[in-house]
Amino acid sequence: MVVRFQFSWVALWLPKIASGLAQLPRWATLIAGLIDLLKLLGGLLVGVFRSHAARQAETAFLRHQLVVLRRSEPARLRMPMARSRRLTAAPYVIT
Repeated sequence: MVVRFQFSWVALWLPKIASGLAQLPRWATLIAGLIDLLKLLGGLLVGVFRSHAARQAETAFLRHQLVVLRRSEPARLRMPMARSRRLTAAPYVIT
């Protein structure tokens, strides 16, 4: 099945993608939603009763991951300021 979206300037033809939940019976989707809700509530309870040291350890671990990711990404090439200003001003000089 194909769905057509039409705007004032363009029309899009997109294939309709059915999710796996759409093919399940209604009671199964309700149970899946309740399980997700219980997981959320359980995570909130665990988060409330965690110790301060555990939170500090998680924060330190996440900061370390950020440092490693920043170090592993390639350095960004920087353009000298004079060249970037010339490139910015060039269209105005030409016209």
